[in-house]
Amino acid sequence: MRFLMIVIAALVLPTAALADRTVRTLHDDRSASGIDRVKVNFPVGGLTIEPSTDGRIHYDVAVRCKDDSRRCDDQAEDVALKISNVGGTLKLDIDQGSDWTHKLKLRGVLRMPADLALRLEMGVGELNLAGLRDDVDVNLGVGEAHLRLREDDVRTVRVASGVGEANLLVGRRHVEGSGFIGHTVSWGDGSGRARVALDLGVGESEVVLD
Repeated sequence: MRFLMIVIAALVLPTAALADRTVRTLHDDRSASGIDRVKVNFPVGGLTIEPSTDGRIHYDVAVRCKDDSRRCDDQAEDVALKISNVGGTLKLDIDQGSDWTHKLKLRGVLRMPADLALRLEMGVGELNLAGLRDDVDVNLGVGEAHLRLREDDVRTVRVASGVGEANLLVGRRHVEGSGFIGHTVSWGDGSGRARVALDLGVGESEVVLD
């Protein structure tokens, strides 16, 4: 299992040795008025999600290439941020434009009001999320996911990994789960309102409530 995690990290997670460079940056900044939920589609790379402090939604995505090839630059120019607001759900989608090359990565930072619900579909990469107070629903294909929330804000948690580790810590107490190759951990003793679900295909997932 340890060997599998090392292989995954080498394939999908950014490291200093890759020396990737930013080709362009996508940006959106808007009021959260009338929005109840944010739905994000993020294909590959690293994403950080944290609370904003001004009642607005800020989304910045750096489109990066791992080398100086012309092909990667051309594909980076095809990447676009598609945004829509339907029935109170703000949808933030990355339009790849053309076939995705393994040399192209994204580094995103999403800041949103903590009391909005979140739905995230992420393909490959690393997720770091902290400080949200409403429902959080994450589906990550391959990589790592780390969620840190206040215990008082959460009602239920379900963490599942098809291949890899699924960890849940509540007030420094490790909650036991089930499974051998994959793991599932559930907790339903919270007094808050947030329902947290983290599903990971292959990799390592962790939810910390403190």
